[in-house]
Amino acid sequence: MTKRPGSIPVLDGIRFISTTWIILAHTFNYVVLGLDNASHAERTVKANASIMAISNGFFAVDTFFLLSGLLVTYLGLKQMKRAKGNLNVPLMYLQRYLRLTPTYAYLILFSIGLYKYVGAGPFWQQNAHSFHDMCIKDWFTNLLYINNFYPVLGMCFSWGWYLANDMQFYLLSPIFIFALYKKKMLGIALVMGVCVCSMLTTALLTYFNNLSAITLSISLQMTPYIRFLIDYNTSGDYTYHDKFNYDTYTMPWCRISVYMIGMMTGFVLYDCKLKIRIHKVIRSASYNFIFFCCLITSDRLFTGLGPITSFLDWSVFTPLSRLTYSAYLVHLLVVFWYIGSQEGPLHYLTINVAYIYIGSLVITFGCAFMLALFIEWPMMSLMRLLFGRAKPKPPAVIPAHLQMVQEENKHDNLQSNGTEKPPHYSNIQDAITIAENRNGGTIPTTYVNDSYVENHTESTTEL
Repeated sequence: MTKRPGSIPVLDGIRFISTTWIILAHTFNYVVLGLDNASHAERTVKANASIMAISNGFFAVDTFFLLSGLLVTYLGLKQMKRAKGNLNVPLMYLQRYLRLTPTYAYLILFSIGLYKYVGAGPFWQQNAHSFHDMCIKDWFTNLLYINNFYPVLGMCFSWGWYLANDMQFYLLSPIFIFALYKKKMLGIALVMGVCVCSMLTTALLTYFNNLSAITLSISLQMTPYIRFLIDYNTSGDYTYHDKFNYDTYTMPWCRISVYMIGMMTGFVLYDCKLKIRIHKVIRSASYNFIFFCCLITSDRLFTGLGPITSFLDWSVFTPLSRLTYSAYLVHLLVVFWYIGSQEGPLHYLTINVAYIYIGSLVITFGCAFMLALFIEWPMMSLMRLLFGRAKPKPPAVIPAHLQMVQEENKHDNLQSNGTEKPPHYSNIQDAITIAENRNGGTIPTTYVNDSYVENHTESTTEL
């Protein structure tokens, strides 16, 4: 599967790997909910430093915030440049809503109606009915993308908080895009200011509410004694875990900082036309992280990062990355299907968790392919039919007598030292005029209908 001209390299690899990381974190998180050897699992986990890569996998979703901010800014600025400073914001919002909602709505409907029929076992009814009970009343909050605000407890499709945040950030993005395009320094100050304010807000909420600075799920589940005191909300009370989730973890003012970093990265990529020189990184230490992201996504890297770029830009990731949105939406339904179908508590062994994860990953992407095939991709095709999409034009065909004129001009422009003088014409139309004057005739217009100007086909509908 080939990439479109002008697309940013390595993003497909980053998107796919981040999705597998999120699935790993959620698989481990929910598998250890009910174990027959919790004490052994606790000792094993605490003795294994590599478990930090799993327990912090919940922040892999920040990768998607960064990529979303990067793409909306990079593509938005390019679109404004083509439209001479204009941006159709209402159409931008409509396309985004239609891009995200159909698959999301289908899975919410599936979890309410059909999900209870796909499994069986002593734990299955309780597991399946939890999805039904949480979504039967408040499903509309997900489709309005306000489910991170309401309801406070018992969120329908709980992992949909990310989509709510992403949509809210997207609604705000035109403000920053216009600022970056019209007044570069003002836009940079605005983006960085929001980023800093978000970090300060998170720090203050964490400090004054005595919250943990990391996700609580693993620590609560791996400590059996604490687990009976502070656990997931099963009684309807507002627990410490809920307080962490709804005060900081799912709130847009605490998550927008990463989105702002992505917007800043997208602006730098646009401003530098995807090519970053190393000396620019050294020039300003304050931009090191942003320029490092740009270097990772550039196709002209210094030698040390070449293998990273080659791997992340591997063509295998391209089709898999097209499934990541559907995979994110369906993966927890797959994990809960496995857990709810068990006839007894699971036994913790590292190899068992690895097998459960690999199986969940394969089934998740299999289901994602079916969702994409029947819902996501047809909807994207319908959007292209409704809203149109520019197609790249072939390069102009220059007739032989015009090429002779260009060669003559090139020969005439040679200076005494062999270097070329500045050309007498700056575009193809000037060359045509010169050719007409020299040949005493006209050149067929069929040769000049196409422009040399690059026609980018990216659209904000495909973020």
